[in-house]
Amino acid sequence: MNTQNINLPASFRVIGVGTGIEEVINKVKSLGLDGVSAEIAEDPYECIPNDEDKLTIIIFTDLEETANRIANNASSG
Repeated sequence: MNTQNINLPASFRVIGVGTGIEEVINKVKSLGLDGVSAEIAEDPYECIPNDEDKLTIIIFTDLEETANRIANNASSG
């Protein structure tokens, strides 16, 4: 993947939820892009997006309820 000329927000966050999501999160981390974080949510309250996050993507393979809880907490905050 060509990472040149990619203009990402200063704080771009990827949150993974569910079984087997580690591979996706590790791939995002391996790109080494500035201002991009990637993490796996074991608990929906441990990685709630905050005001400093310009963009948050929640990826899930199962545990849809947990992913929805994270998204709902982000939109109400």
